[in-house]
Amino acid sequence: MAHPNVFVRGLPLAWGEVEITALFQQYGTLTSIRLVRHSVTKHSLGYGFVRFQSFEDAQAAINALDATTTHGQTLQVKFADADAGPPAASPVSGLTPSESVYVKHLPAASTVSDVQALFEGIGGVQDVKLFPCLDHFRSASALVRMASRRDSERAIAALNNTTPAGSLQSLVVRYAEPVTLTLTGLPPATDRLWLYESFAAYGAILSLHVLQDEATGQCSGTGLITFGNAGSAERAAVSMHGAHVGDHVLSVTLQPASGTQAPGGSLHPGLAAALGGNWVGPEW
Repeated sequence: MAHPNVFVRGLPLAWGEVEITALFQQYGTLTSIRLVRHSVTKHSLGYGFVRFQSFEDAQAAINALDATTTHGQTLQVKFADADAGPPAASPVSGLTPSESVYVKHLPAASTVSDVQALFEGIGGVQDVKLFPCLDHFRSASALVRMASRRDSERAIAALNNTTPAGSLQSLVVRYAEPVTLTLTGLPPATDRLWLYESFAAYGAILSLHVLQDEATGQCSGTGLITFGNAGSAERAAVSMHGAHVGDHVLSVTLQPASGTQAPGGSLHPGLAAALGGNWVGPEW
């Protein structure tokens, strides 16, 4: 649905609400302005939200100001992903808003402290799970739990598609939506380390479980892996389903997230074809 809420990034750090008002009010009547500030220092983070009285005025401001330069700063001006008010589902990712965000393409040498510092400038950070760069990868990823949904919304708006020092690619920051894979056909000697080494290449792993046979204490043939996002789980499922592990054949099933489903609740056609229909529906 069209709305008059505008997101602006690249504001001069010395600017406050007065300067933002002066810049935008020439395009129409403003109903609210929100400049996002550092949670501790209260200094401007260089981005914010401007809500116009009408959609037409918001469109006029975007047309006039996007990609223009102000005090040496290039502005990015676009419609906000959602109107002012409680966070709504992101129309870009289709994921449900939550306190947790997933970020990838972090510098390979990133530490937990680095990631925490990056996000603390935007809002409260409750927890950081860092998934370090593997030998054949050139970037790290992390799952960051913010203090509130509003903080996670701000983090996505401020950091997505930006390139911090040391990064080779622009960051991808989005709401986290964990997806669990069920593995069957595992050899009896399978342990958590083997699962991690075999599946970590596909993305951030949040948890691993190996179901044991009570009589032998060895793997019963079944394991569970939870990835931080649907894309990683899909890549793992497509690559590992049907793989031979010694004389065993691995079967991989998953509970598809909303972003992998086509209309009507079926799995995305490409993924369904790759798995040969071997998936478990939402009721699982």
